Amino acid sequence: MMKELRRVSLGILVMFGTLFVSTTVIQVFQTDNLRVDPRNVRTLYASYSAERGSIIVGNTAIAQSIPIDDVFKYQRTYEGGGLYSAITGYYTINQGLAGLELAMNDELSGQSNAQFFDQVLALVTGKSPRGASVQLTINAAVQQAARDAIGDLS
Repeated sequence: MMKELRRVSLGILVMFGTLFVSTTVIQVFQTDNLRVDPRNVRTLYASYSAERGSIIVGNTAIAQSIPIDDVFKYQRTYEGGGLYSAITGYYTINQGLAGLELAMNDELSGQSNAQFFDQVLALVTGKSPRGASVQLTINAAVQQAARDAIGDLS
């Protein structure tokens, strides 16, 4: 009887050990992979529910987040049609990020190391962190003149 009890106890111990090791591997070593997995909708909801910073040319916001009444609390809008689209890129739920939206994502989303104190304050107050604005050195008149000179090539 004791021999069978030891076998069962050893089997249970091995199963718990395996469970402990697999849980540790998932929670410790695969955290980054799971966080950036495109199937992880929690990060998707969190990123689209936060107000991103504006992209500014001169005194005009050419890309900004406007509040909407939806699961995603903000929608990204782009001013000027395609005038700045090659520079700003896009921020969409279907295709992800490109251009400045991708290159400056940490700053625009409020996750930059330079915004550490804002992140801590947001954590304490319970508010979602607001992204920083990005000021471009593009001259709007020159950009418009270049577009007019090129014309409609599409």
